[in-house]
Amino acid sequence: HNLLIVSDDIHSDLTFKGHRTTPITTISEELAQNTITLLAPSKTFNIAGLATSIAIIPNEELRNQFEKGIEKREIGKVTTFGGTALEAAYTSGEKWLDEVMVYIENNADFVIDYINKNIPEIKVKKPEGTYLLWLDFRGLNKTAEEIQEALVNIGKVALNDGSAYGHGGSGFFRINVGCPRSRLEDGLSRVKKAVESLK
Repeated sequence: HNLLIVSDDIHSDLTFKGHRTTPITTISEELAQNTITLLAPSKTFNIAGLATSIAIIPNEELRNQFEKGIEKREIGKVTTFGGTALEAAYTSGEKWLDEVMVYIENNADFVIDYINKNIPEIKVKKPEGTYLLWLDFRGLNKTAEEIQEALVNIGKVALNDGSAYGHGGSGFFRINVGCPRSRLEDGLSRVKKAVESLK
């Protein structure tokens, strides 16, 4: 259909052992010529405040249009600090990233194990990567509002309501496992308390 694809690959570096990201541009040359791939070190290296990102555009005509649009809107200016951080992250950060991904995967496994043993009403599947897990609360037969109210007011914990990410996210809540294990332990005990109040 000759559609332009904007592929948000911001989490693509955050894959667990045994998995890898397949960029859409590697599927076919036709797709590559109709795709803008967006990347940033912000999620991978926790430098979101530096406002640096990358647009990969194989199609020269499309890339020229993109660059003109950036210039016209006077956006896309990278600070010296941001550019240096981006370069350092992608050229010298591999060892650090490997270690972080082991930690994040261990945290994901911990959360999944805790939920399976202590809050079986919630379902969760291990993703192939990233520090975000989707918790399926649909088995509680409660509205997102009721669940959110229990999480905040009873558990004193806040999770991202999946419905904010589109219709298919309704009944799911998102938890970030890219944090110290002690914070996860505390947060999960609070989620458990909230779920128990909904029974």
